[in-house]
Amino acid sequence: MDLVVTLSTANAAEGSLAWALAKIVQQLTRHNEGVLVPGGLEVSATAEKFKTTETAYFKIGGVQYTKAATDNLEFSVGHVVKAEKWGAILIQIDAAGTISTKVSGAEQAFDTRAAAEAALPAPDEGNVALGHLVVQAQDSDGHGDWTANADDLTDDVAFAEFVDVEKPPAVARLVVRNYPNGQL
Repeated sequence: MDLVVTLSTANAAEGSLAWALAKIVQQLTRHNEGVLVPGGLEVSATAEKFKTTETAYFKIGGVQYTKAATDNLEFSVGHVVKAEKWGAILIQIDAAGTISTKVSGAEQAFDTRAAAEAALPAPDEGNVALGHLVVQAQDSDGHGDWTANADDLTDDVAFAEFVDVEKPPAVARLVVRNYPNGQL
């Protein structure tokens, strides 16, 4: 939804209704950090890698950036999820468009999906979260631990799901006009 605010600075004195509405609108529309439109995280055709399927729009420090859909993305390191356990991997992006991954510990061995997701780390300074990957490693067919970049996300896991961050809520259209006679 659009947001339009038209005010005359000469007639919008501090403390006036028009001034107060303008301040409220500024607060409602402030999205200085985070993803505005998710990139659509999915498993790549090369099943050890992942991709974004759409252009991601995001803000860092109040500046908006985009990252075109990208295939064959690799994990930053060989994150390990222990056999028969759960792990969650943060997927983050910086202003240069570099996508990287991060986990809560060297090896992940959570008993539940919820516990793995609760342990997701915050994005690094200068990055915002694009989403995360949840993995349950399997040992039933001899795969043992799951290791990012070495094991695939289809046959070598019991469960794998990419979760995009939610985009911020839409802001309703608000039009405020301050006319010369002081009426709104």
